[in-house]
Amino acid sequence: MQDGAKLEEAKPVPELAATEDMPGPAGHEEAPSPSTFELARRVLVGVVQAIEDGADLVGASVREELGQFKEDLLRGLAGVLLVAIGAGLVTAGLALLLHGWFGSWPPVLLVLGGIYLAVGGWLCIPRRDSGGDR
Repeated sequence: MQDGAKLEEAKPVPELAATEDMPGPAGHEEAPSPSTFELARRVLVGVVQAIEDGADLVGASVREELGQFKEDLLRGLAGVLLVAIGAGLVTAGLALLLHGWFGSWPPVLLVLGGIYLAVGGWLCIPRRDSGGDR
């Protein structure tokens, strides 16, 4: 019997939900429809908010990409600088070694210039794909 009493206490009271003096969907009185001006204002506010959200998203993406670009640029620049310094030092060491062998600078410079021209020319030759799908 106690379970039955608890069930009756938990049931919603239908008289309170459908009273006539309460506005809204439960009562008979409906909210007035918004005016054309109010609808236009809501649409305009929604469009402005969407544009602001899009601008914030684009701004955050651009900041992130610029940060990554800066990091990549500095890393690449450091790599190129180190390769150039290393190439210069290797060239200077090779020139001093060749100068010791030949005894004069003109043949050393001719040999080093020839090596650089040969490697540069070889790198400039266009390569053809050797794939078999053609």
